Amino acid sequence: ATGTAGQAETDYLHVIELNPFNEQAFLMLARLYTGQGQPGKAITLLDEAIELNPSCAQAYHERGRAKLQDGDKDGSAEDMKKSLELAPEAGKALNGQFTNQETKTGGIPGIF
Repeated sequence: ATGTAGQAETDYLHVIELNPFNEQAFLMLARLYTGQGQPGKAITLLDEAIELNPSCAQAYHERGRAKLQDGDKDGSAEDMKKSLELAPEAGKALNGQFTNQETKTGGIPGIF
């Protein structure tokens, strides 16, 4: 598995080198580092991703995970909150109890 992770890291670094404005590459590499228990590296990359796209809810979510792993509970909570503000629908999917199960009547089909 280490070889695959190493290859993925090389690939993402190459993508960032080719296109330093691709926040998704920063996001994926950061996710890899978080998975490897390297939150410091992940946070640095996620800071970059957020600078490139301040409305990227995923980047805030991932940075929240990395900060939690790094022991920064307050920073983590702040980033998770920001992530939910930017993409409230993502929060509903996190846990079944937040999902709105009731059907809305009178709404336009396909929108509500």
